[in-house]
Amino acid sequence: MLKRKLRRRAQAEPGYAQAVPERFGCYTPKDLGCDGKGQWVWVHAVSLGETRAAALLIKELRIALPGMRLLLTNGTATGRAEGSKLLQPGDLQVWQRGIAAKRFGVLCANSSLQWVC
Repeated sequence: MLKRKLRRRAQAEPGYAQAVPERFGCYTPKDLGCDGKGQWVWVHAVSLGETRAAALLIKELRIALPGMRLLLTNGTATGRAEGSKLLQPGDLQVWQRGIAAKRFGVLCANSSLQWVC
């Protein structure tokens, strides 16, 4: 049912058709870059407005933590599109929603992520 909703929504906003498996938690630690290279900081910004606000935080984090790798999670297509502008090589961006959040949390529970809310 959610896949149908996403297809309909993608007709108006094509961003909703991107990375659909992530919405169902279909990724592995390898997909998430759990390779031990660099310190990860996870920033969750659902909407476009939150992502724009997080941009200021991310800028300061990059200054304070040189070599930091960003794990950015978004919940809307507009937030995801804006967030993609904040990524640097080695960073990751994934959808964060519902069951995917649970699966994502389990995958990262034993990692060296720093949580930023």
